[in-house]
Amino acid sequence: NISPSNQVAVLCNAPDCVGPLASSIGTFVVTNAGTNQIVLTATDPAGNVSFATASFFVDNSPPLFGLAPIPSPARRSVLISYALFDNYSAIADIVVTGDAGPYSFDGVYAVPFTARDEAGNTTSRTARFVIDKGPPVITLSPLRGFYHNSNVTLAIRVFDAVTPSNSIVVAGNYGPYTNEGTNTASFTARDEASNAATLNFRFVIDK
Repeated sequence: NISPSNQVAVLCNAPDCVGPLASSIGTFVVTNAGTNQIVLTATDPAGNVSFATASFFVDNSPPLFGLAPIPSPARRSVLISYALFDNYSAIADIVVTGDAGPYSFDGVYAVPFTARDEAGNTTSRTARFVIDKGPPVITLSPLRGFYHNSNVTLAIRVFDAVTPSNSIVVAGNYGPYTNEGTNTASFTARDEASNAATLNFRFVIDK
Protein backbone atom coordinates (compact mmCIF):
# COMPACT_ATOMS: atom_id res chain seq x y z
CA ASN A 1 0.00 0.00 0.00
CA ILE A 2 0.99 3.62 -0.39
CA SER A 3 1.30 5.36 2.95
CA PRO A 4 0.41 9.05 3.27
CA SER A 5 2.99 9.45 6.05
CA ASN A 6 6.27 7.94 7.15
CA GLN A 7 4.82 6.03 10.10
CA VAL A 8 4.21 2.29 10.17
CA ALA A 9 2.05 0.82 12.93
CA VAL A 10 2.85 -2.62 14.40
CA LEU A 11 0.50 -4.68 16.57
CA CYS A 12 1.75 -7.40 18.93
CA ASN A 13 -1.22 -9.35 20.28
CA ALA A 14 0.27 -12.75 21.21
CA PRO A 15 -0.40 -13.91 24.80
CA ASP A 16 3.27 -13.73 25.76
CA CYS A 17 4.13 -10.39 24.20
CA VAL A 18 6.17 -8.22 26.55
CA GLY A 19 7.56 -4.72 26.48
CA PRO A 20 6.12 -1.52 25.00
CA LEU A 21 4.45 -3.36 22.12
CA ALA A 22 2.62 -5.88 24.31
CA SER A 23 -1.01 -5.97 23.22
CA SER A 24 -0.69 -2.46 21.78
CA ILE A 25 0.27 -0.59 18.67
CA GLY A 26 3.85 0.59 18.29
CA THR A 27 5.17 2.97 15.65
CA PHE A 28 8.32 2.88 13.57
CA VAL A 29 9.37 6.01 11.70
CA VAL A 30 10.51 5.33 8.14
CA THR A 31 12.16 8.28 6.40
CA ASN A 32 12.81 6.86 2.93
CA ALA A 33 10.34 7.86 0.25
CA GLY A 34 9.33 5.19 -2.21
CA THR A 35 9.43 1.43 -1.65
CA ASN A 36 10.38 0.28 1.83
CA GLN A 37 10.65 -3.14 3.44
CA ILE A 38 11.02 -3.81 7.14
CA VAL A 39 11.66 -7.07 8.99
CA LEU A 40 10.34 -7.37 12.54
CA THR A 41 11.75 -9.84 15.03
CA ALA A 42 9.94 -10.78 18.23
CA THR A 43 11.61 -12.82 21.00
CA ASP A 44 9.75 -14.02 24.06
CA PRO A 45 11.33 -14.75 27.51
CA ALA A 46 11.78 -18.39 26.54
CA GLY A 47 13.85 -17.47 23.51
CA ASN A 48 11.22 -18.21 20.90
CA VAL A 49 11.64 -16.01 17.84
CA SER A 50 9.12 -14.94 15.21
CA PHE A 51 9.65 -12.84 12.11
CA ALA A 52 7.34 -10.60 10.08
CA THR A 53 8.04 -8.70 6.89
CA ALA A 54 6.18 -5.62 5.69
CA SER A 55 6.52 -3.85 2.35
CA PHE A 56 5.00 -0.44 1.64
CA PHE A 57 5.39 2.87 -0.13
CA VAL A 58 5.96 6.22 1.51
CA ASP A 59 4.66 9.12 -0.59
CA ASN A 60 4.73 12.60 0.91
CA SER A 61 4.92 14.46 -2.41
CA PRO A 62 1.79 15.99 -3.95
CA PRO A 63 1.11 15.36 -7.63
CA LEU A 64 2.34 17.85 -10.19
CA PHE A 65 -0.79 19.43 -11.58
CA GLY A 66 -0.78 22.18 -14.21
CA LEU A 67 -3.58 23.91 -16.08
CA ALA A 68 -3.16 24.69 -19.76
CA PRO A 69 -3.07 28.43 -20.58
CA ILE A 70 -6.43 29.93 -21.52
CA PRO A 71 -6.53 33.03 -23.75
CA SER A 72 -8.49 35.66 -21.89
CA PRO A 73 -10.73 37.33 -22.74
CA ALA A 74 -11.86 34.45 -24.96
CA ARG A 75 -14.18 34.97 -27.91
CA ARG A 76 -15.25 31.33 -27.95
CA SER A 77 -16.34 28.60 -25.57
CA VAL A 78 -13.64 27.38 -23.19
CA LEU A 79 -12.73 23.76 -22.38
CA ILE A 80 -10.17 23.52 -19.57
CA SER A 81 -7.34 21.00 -19.97
CA TYR A 82 -4.56 20.01 -17.59
CA ALA A 83 -1.45 17.84 -17.19
CA LEU A 84 -0.64 15.43 -14.34
CA PHE A 85 2.45 13.67 -13.00
CA ASP A 86 3.19 11.80 -9.80
CA ASN A 87 6.28 9.95 -8.59
CA TYR A 88 4.38 6.88 -7.40
CA SER A 89 0.70 6.99 -8.32
CA ALA A 90 -0.32 6.04 -11.84
CA ILE A 91 -1.97 8.88 -13.73
CA ALA A 92 -5.15 6.81 -13.99
CA ASP A 93 -5.24 6.55 -10.19
CA ILE A 94 -5.04 10.29 -9.53
CA VAL A 95 -8.48 11.72 -8.79
CA VAL A 96 -9.12 15.18 -10.22
CA THR A 97 -12.14 17.17 -9.04
CA GLY A 98 -13.31 20.23 -10.95
CA ASP A 99 -15.52 21.01 -13.92
CA ALA A 100 -13.52 21.23 -17.16
CA GLY A 101 -16.47 22.63 -19.10
CA PRO A 102 -17.06 23.59 -21.80
CA TYR A 103 -18.04 27.08 -20.65
CA SER A 104 -20.09 29.01 -23.20
CA PHE A 105 -21.72 32.03 -21.57
CA ASP A 106 -20.15 35.48 -21.35
CA GLY A 107 -18.76 36.20 -17.90
CA VAL A 108 -15.82 36.10 -15.50
CA TYR A 109 -14.87 32.62 -14.30
CA ALA A 110 -12.79 31.16 -11.46
CA VAL A 111 -12.94 27.34 -11.63
CA PRO A 112 -11.23 25.37 -8.79
CA PHE A 113 -9.49 22.02 -9.37
CA THR A 114 -7.86 19.55 -6.97
CA ALA A 115 -5.70 16.54 -7.84
CA ARG A 116 -5.39 13.80 -5.19
CA ASP A 117 -2.96 10.90 -5.45
CA GLU A 118 -3.33 7.45 -3.89
CA ALA A 119 -1.59 8.55 -0.69
CA GLY A 120 -4.00 11.45 -0.22
CA ASN A 121 -1.54 14.20 -1.19
CA THR A 122 -3.28 17.04 -2.99
CA THR A 123 -2.49 19.92 -5.32
CA SER A 124 -5.03 22.67 -6.04
CA ARG A 125 -5.23 25.07 -8.96
CA THR A 126 -7.80 27.64 -10.12
CA ALA A 127 -8.53 28.37 -13.77
CA ARG A 128 -9.33 32.06 -14.19
CA PHE A 129 -10.61 33.42 -17.48
CA VAL A 130 -13.13 35.71 -19.14
CA ILE A 131 -15.48 34.80 -21.97
CA ASP A 132 -16.70 37.70 -24.07
CA LYS A 133 -18.29 36.70 -27.37
CA GLY A 134 -20.81 39.51 -27.70
CA PRO A 135 -20.15 43.03 -28.99
CA PRO A 136 -20.89 46.16 -26.97
CA VAL A 137 -24.24 47.88 -27.26
CA ILE A 138 -24.20 51.49 -28.49
CA THR A 139 -27.12 53.78 -27.85
CA LEU A 140 -27.51 57.39 -28.93
CA SER A 141 -28.58 59.90 -26.33
CA PRO A 142 -31.90 61.21 -27.55
CA LEU A 143 -31.86 63.92 -30.18
CA ARG A 144 -34.83 66.24 -30.35
CA GLY A 145 -36.16 65.11 -33.66
CA PHE A 146 -34.56 64.52 -37.04
CA TYR A 147 -34.37 68.24 -38.00
CA HIS A 148 -32.35 70.81 -36.05
CA ASN A 149 -32.11 74.56 -36.39
CA SER A 150 -28.77 74.86 -34.62
CA ASN A 151 -25.42 73.12 -34.38
CA VAL A 152 -25.53 69.54 -33.04
CA THR A 153 -23.23 67.86 -30.53
CA LEU A 154 -23.77 64.15 -30.08
CA ALA A 155 -23.58 61.95 -27.00
CA ILE A 156 -23.65 58.14 -26.85
CA ARG A 157 -23.73 55.43 -24.23
CA VAL A 158 -21.99 52.05 -24.40
CA PHE A 159 -22.58 48.85 -22.46
CA ASP A 160 -20.96 45.41 -22.50
CA ALA A 161 -21.79 42.27 -20.51
CA VAL A 162 -18.14 41.79 -19.51
CA THR A 163 -15.97 44.80 -20.31
CA PRO A 164 -16.53 47.84 -18.05
CA SER A 165 -17.92 50.82 -19.94
CA ASN A 166 -14.84 52.93 -19.18
CA SER A 167 -12.65 50.28 -20.84
CA ILE A 168 -14.60 50.19 -24.11
CA VAL A 169 -12.81 52.05 -26.88
CA VAL A 170 -15.16 54.31 -28.86
CA ALA A 171 -14.28 55.94 -32.16
CA GLY A 172 -16.46 58.58 -33.83
CA ASN A 173 -17.11 62.26 -34.29
CA TYR A 174 -19.18 63.80 -31.49
CA GLY A 175 -19.30 67.18 -33.20
CA PRO A 176 -20.28 69.91 -33.05
CA TYR A 177 -21.83 69.48 -36.49
CA THR A 178 -22.29 72.88 -38.14
CA ASN A 179 -22.99 72.18 -41.80
CA GLU A 180 -26.53 72.69 -42.99
CA GLY A 181 -28.18 69.81 -44.73
CA THR A 182 -28.00 66.09 -44.11
CA ASN A 183 -25.23 64.98 -41.78
CA THR A 184 -24.07 61.38 -41.26
CA ALA A 185 -22.46 60.23 -38.04
CA SER A 186 -20.82 56.89 -37.26
CA PHE A 187 -19.54 55.42 -33.99
CA THR A 188 -17.68 52.15 -33.41
CA ALA A 189 -17.27 50.60 -29.95
CA ARG A 190 -14.72 47.85 -29.30
CA ASP A 191 -14.51 45.82 -26.08
CA GLU A 192 -11.46 44.17 -24.48
CA ALA A 193 -12.06 40.96 -26.47
CA SER A 194 -11.99 43.00 -29.71
CA ASN A 195 -15.70 42.50 -30.33
CA ALA A 196 -16.96 45.55 -32.18
CA ALA A 197 -20.29 47.22 -32.88
CA THR A 198 -21.07 50.16 -35.18
CA LEU A 199 -23.87 52.71 -35.01
CA ASN A 200 -24.67 54.84 -38.08
CA PHE A 201 -27.36 57.52 -38.24
CA ARG A 202 -28.31 60.74 -40.06
CA PHE A 203 -29.88 64.04 -39.13
CA VAL A 204 -30.58 67.37 -40.80
CA ILE A 205 -29.42 70.85 -39.78
CA ASP A 206 -31.47 73.75 -41.17
CA LYS A 207 -30.55 77.12 -39.69
